[in-house]
Amino acid sequence: MLSGEFPIFPLLDMIRKDAKLHAYSMFNHVMDESQLEEGKKYILNRIKKGNLKPLVDKIFEFKDTIEAYNYMLTNKQKGKIVVKMT
Repeated sequence: MLSGEFPIFPLLDMIRKDAKLHAYSMFNHVMDESQLEEGKKYILNRIKKGNLKPLVDKIFEFKDTIEAYNYMLTNKQKGKIVVKMT
């Protein structure tokens, strides 16, 4: 969806396997204050319990922010790109 191109699906294969496609947009939920709070609580709870751990691909110092941005543009990352700030 981020590319702006229309998504292509193997529709016949999906029908044969009784696959279901559920479209999701976080914006349908973050505009509602109660849903936003519930979502934040859910995520933070799981981070505290250790159930959710972000995958960090690379960490950059703040002075290397432009390098971090250029790295992001390569689309080679396999996780989050972090810019450290003190």
